Amino acid sequence: MPHIDHTGFVNSCRDERGVSHHTLRAYAQDLRTFARFTKAHHLIRFVRFQSDWVSALIHSTNG
Repeated sequence: MPHIDHTGFVNSCRDERGVSHHTLRAYAQDLRTFARFTKAHHLIRFVRFQSDWVSALIHSTNG
């Protein structure tokens, strides 16, 4: 199972956009949650991101 590395995105937000520490922590947590969701639902290899995955993720974390 491939590991989804979010550090490049988070570092880019910090270095290039000056995003606050709290926002960076929230982004990193959201990306880790999304990675766990894709793993649990076997969404390992996808060519095109689908918005219904985000809806399902939000539903699974709020309900």
